[in-house]
Amino acid sequence: MRLILTCLLLLFFGIACHDINDAKPKKSDISLTDNTMKAAPEAADIAPPTGAPSGPSLPPIGPSLPPTAGANGEPSDTPHNNINGWVNTDTDRLSTFAADVDTGSFTLAHATLNTGSLPEPTQVRIEEFLNYFPYNYPQPQEGDIFSVTLDSAPSPFAEDATILRVGIKGKELTNAMRKKVNLIFLTDVSGSMQGPTRLDLAKSAMEALVNSLNPEDKIAIVTYASSSKVVLPLTSMTDRAAILDGIYSLQAEGATAMGAGINLAYGEAVKALSADSITRIVVLSDGDANVGSTSPEEILAMIADKAKRGIYLTTAGFGMGNYRDDMMEKLADKGNGNYYYVDSITEAKRVFQAEVTGTLDVIAKDLKIQVDFDPQKVVSYRILGFENRDIADDDFRNDEVDAGELGPGHRVTALYEVKLNGAPQNGMAMVRLRFKNPQANDEVVEKDYDYLSQSDYSTREAMPHDFRVALIASGFAEVLRGSPFCGRANLEAIEAEATSIMNEENALEVELLTLIKKAQGILKQ
Repeated sequence: MRLILTCLLLLFFGIACHDINDAKPKKSDISLTDNTMKAAPEAADIAPPTGAPSGPSLPPIGPSLPPTAGANGEPSDTPHNNINGWVNTDTDRLSTFAADVDTGSFTLAHATLNTGSLPEPTQVRIEEFLNYFPYNYPQPQEGDIFSVTLDSAPSPFAEDATILRVGIKGKELTNAMRKKVNLIFLTDVSGSMQGPTRLDLAKSAMEALVNSLNPEDKIAIVTYASSSKVVLPLTSMTDRAAILDGIYSLQAEGATAMGAGINLAYGEAVKALSADSITRIVVLSDGDANVGSTSPEEILAMIADKAKRGIYLTTAGFGMGNYRDDMMEKLADKGNGNYYYVDSITEAKRVFQAEVTGTLDVIAKDLKIQVDFDPQKVVSYRILGFENRDIADDDFRNDEVDAGELGPGHRVTALYEVKLNGAPQNGMAMVRLRFKNPQANDEVVEKDYDYLSQSDYSTREAMPHDFRVALIASGFAEVLRGSPFCGRANLEAIEAEATSIMNEENALEVELLTLIKKAQGILKQ
């Protein structure tokens, strides 16, 4: 923590950070048997703030590192301490990664900052900061599953760089249009889940989801503590009272036999499998697992195997202190589901009510994204985030390689910082999508989308509002994780940029600005 504080203080005075993460392991390489990550104390149920000042636009924040070298002179195609670095297109013109719609990292940072602490750098994932905010991408055309937006603008981090935005929007379905759902709540009721922001909040989240379901949906409740049990077998939503009684009967006590609980939940899920429905487990936990013969690695292997049978697993994290962000994200990744962190009833309703169709249903399986840069037009590039979603370029058309699942209405946003040969040109980048269509017996679909130069915005003022929000969110995340590639980006400049475009009626934008201010306040203490 002292290292990240030092780097952020340097950033605050406009000095580039370089070596903050020299000893940080890659997220995907963290052993799940390591000691629990440090985190802040418990947070109260805090609603998003309202109201914020406005101000003038600012010049570019400052230059970033040269495109031909990472920090300390590393080759451009070598990530610096597992943060994506610059890549020369004459060495590797392809950037390939799995789609990701998780948002847990942003909400966890929200909760941590609200306790007066900075989030751990390893818990800050740029793609999840980006995912948290809605973007005005067009609806897919008739017969298509996705729309793709490719646009560009001057980088706020460097005068000689351009930001390329890749935006993907899934087709929307109403709650009435989606498949029926067999939902298994797997709830951690161990002693560590005691408290208002843990099991009490988890119960409220489950009730919010129950209130969003259709009459033909079914719910089961499985719990685990020192042992596991089925509290409620698969029950139709027509018996809503029995379901709510089961939820509010839950009490926290005992140890945490997560492996036994997951095994039992999958047993209930297998019974529910059918071709005309979605079967999904929702794990509500702080991620801790301290008893049982099943190791974390064995748990992940079991989940990956069950995912192949069509059982999805989503995770919702609760609590702080001993919270295992790494475990909860990996569970959802292996289970072909999404990872959320719930720090308030407001967040619970956002995930389980406002976005319930996307949370439950699936419109694309194993979605891979590949960006092909033309070396004649693009000198080098750097993708912001997605470090643990990287896929080997040669595996783009290997349909046995697992990727990301998307639900109705889901959006994926990826930002690239690029160095160009001249101005943005037609065809400087092509985006390929490859996925399985669950509505067509998992038929494999591949589509290409070319960048067109009319999608370039020559000034920041000409950029769409949501594009500028994306730059602010990603810049904030870059600083919080101590990226050596953030140039002279600092919280003061990012706050000024956020203030200059603030829509005071947009609660999410107001929340983002408030968090930036809180991070600055923590540094000044």
